[in-house]
Amino acid sequence: MERDPEPQLHDRILILRQPWLRLILAGEKTLEVRGKSLAPGMYWLGHKSNIYGVVRLGTAIRIETVEAWNECYAEHLVDLPMPPYEKTYVLPILNARPTRLFRYVHPQGALGIVKYRPR
Repeated sequence: MERDPEPQLHDRILILRQPWLRLILAGEKTLEVRGKSLAPGMYWLGHKSNIYGVVRLGTAIRIETVEAWNECYAEHLVDLPMPPYEKTYVLPILNARPTRLFRYVHPQGALGIVKYRPR
């Protein structure tokens, strides 16, 4: 039986709010929306100082029109009439899965991405 990976010091944690975390882990949300381009690769999924899963993100795609935003609604599920950021990117979720719970130190005020430090 394969053992779940464990976060290592300074691994990237993608900070999410609910319901986005739940939708990603359920496989319903297949594009993550961000205000800046993130590097493709593996990220832990964090919420309120806890890691709940792991995800592999593909290459970021810039959304430059309202039409492009609306065309990918079924994948990003963000119910807004237009892109939420001046520069909006969608990141394909290539795979995501829950892991056992890990606690981490969440720097005060940090948004977006933090580096793993065990709690």
